[in-house]
Amino acid sequence: MEKWYNKIIEKLNEYQHEIIFVIDDDDLLANDFLADQLSESFNEFYYYTMELKLRKKIKNINSSLLVIVESDKNLSSYFLDHFRIVKISLEDVFPLLNKRAIDWISNSEIRALYNHYQNNFKRYEKLNYNETLKYVLKNLYSFSLPIDNLESLISLLIKYYFNHEKLKGAIRKIVVEDGKKLNVNINNLTNQKKFFNWLEDQWYQYIINQNSKLDFDDKKIQYILDNCFEQGYMEKLDLIKENIDIDYVTNKIKNNFSFNSGIINFNKLTVKEFFHKEYDLLSRLLDQEINSIVWGNIAKKWSHLVYLNENNKLNNDLNELSKRVDNNFLDFITNDYNDLVYDQRFKYAPLNNKILPYLLKNDQKTALICLDGMSYKDWFVIKNYLDSNLDLKYHSHFSFAIIPTITSYSRRAIFSAKTPLEDDGRYDEEKLFRENVLESKKIKNQNIFFERTNEPKIFELLGYEYIGLIYNFVDEIAHQATSESLKFNNLENFLDESEFSAVINKLIENNFRVYLCSDHGNLYCEGNGFNPSRDLIEKRASRSVLYRSRKLAENEEFENRLVLNFPNIIGEEYILTMKNRRKFGNSEAGFTHGGVNIEEVIIPFIEVIG
Repeated sequence: MEKWYNKIIEKLNEYQHEIIFVIDDDDLLANDFLADQLSESFNEFYYYTMELKLRKKIKNINSSLLVIVESDKNLSSYFLDHFRIVKISLEDVFPLLNKRAIDWISNSEIRALYNHYQNNFKRYEKLNYNETLKYVLKNLYSFSLPIDNLESLISLLIKYYFNHEKLKGAIRKIVVEDGKKLNVNINNLTNQKKFFNWLEDQWYQYIINQNSKLDFDDKKIQYILDNCFEQGYMEKLDLIKENIDIDYVTNKIKNNFSFNSGIINFNKLTVKEFFHKEYDLLSRLLDQEINSIVWGNIAKKWSHLVYLNENNKLNNDLNELSKRVDNNFLDFITNDYNDLVYDQRFKYAPLNNKILPYLLKNDQKTALICLDGMSYKDWFVIKNYLDSNLDLKYHSHFSFAIIPTITSYSRRAIFSAKTPLEDDGRYDEEKLFRENVLESKKIKNQNIFFERTNEPKIFELLGYEYIGLIYNFVDEIAHQATSESLKFNNLENFLDESEFSAVINKLIENNFRVYLCSDHGNLYCEGNGFNPSRDLIEKRASRSVLYRSRKLAENEEFENRLVLNFPNIIGEEYILTMKNRRKFGNSEAGFTHGGVNIEEVIIPFIEVIG
């Protein structure tokens, strides 16, 4: 097939042994294909800028030279009189088209138009300006003149700016004339960047305010709109970050096939809506009288809000609600926590030392899995992982960790079934678990399995009736993370590579009742700059220290100091902690535990149902 530039090459090759000046006001020689072909005939191309430089070059050259000039007006009489001047233009390529009507087409468009022109152009007389423009727009852009509305003009410009950076020539004339008639600001349409910025703003107005100048439901725009987003000319609108009418957007997606191409996170709209409903419900709960059961519900909802906000990057401000939750919960801990020990019904006062006795009331095979450090926030990550791998249901309960929320107190309480006041501290967790099961059930020691490990692995279940597992991976991941989102992400990655779901599945397939629990949660904290005196401390953690007397605890002075005593639970020791979300010392901010925040104290207790 004949190439569009063949006639140009033939025209210039007549003078391939000379020094010639080529007037190229259509910038045809910028085309790489044409330049490559001509380089075989001319030893050198030279773009004319200054007369003296060119004279010097010509004086020192003894071969063919092609000097490229935008216009003969730029040449002095010396060059005009002594050298051959050759003009090339689009008329050489399209002799039957009006040159002024095609003074805007790009190199790629020249090639596309020439293919049609060569094979399908049936006329023998030259087209005038308007005829040429109609012919070119129809065959390049499938666009028909005249322009009768704004949508028609914009559809033309979308196609135009896919190939051009600036408005020029005949297309500029169309935009100026028709833009004024259609009452559109021409300055917004004069180059590619301005145009797509304006179009992006109209898209925003169309979705958010439902008040755009442009009807994006118009068929002329619909079928090319997705290219604007997919090719990166426009940013897709993130619905999560905007206040939108969900019903409006849902209806638009149903009726406009291209609508979905210009938005992201539509599937998360329900998340955003649910977040605000949960937020409002939690706010109302905090205004009521709150007992231990309601606090369990508040802890779930608060943790779910944190999870939704971080995991879906909603970027909602939770500071005000956080202060309300923390302050109200602190009142509950100060006034009511010590009395939880009196109610022996796990359902109503679920201190975690009552978990194992609660499970041993049933004679079915049972597996108790303690995920060290799992907060209710982390449970939502684990639940999503399990749901993606297994077909499960859950009974979601909660328990109160032993305060101070440190492993030596709160995890021992789970397997000893005792408060620290009752626990003499003689045995490790495995021994405590076995003793409790053997005292309650008529089984042998070899029918009990216990393991403490970082990484879940499938194990042989034959012969076992009661299983106790401690997995430390949540606690380790939390201590290494520097934000909630990073913690969630690292936990997801760990679970995806683990056999945790396989362990759960095998237990259920072997008819075990499966329960997940935790010894304490975790809280993101910065240091408060204060280090308690070491000499008189009984036990120390990042967010709490224990003293033998109130006087010793109260001798320590720092902002937001809190001294607590729970004689029914830990005896006569006094806890020195803090009211806010801080930790002792100046160490780097991160996740820790030991204090009395709701995220540390109220933790998941989950029955997993196959």
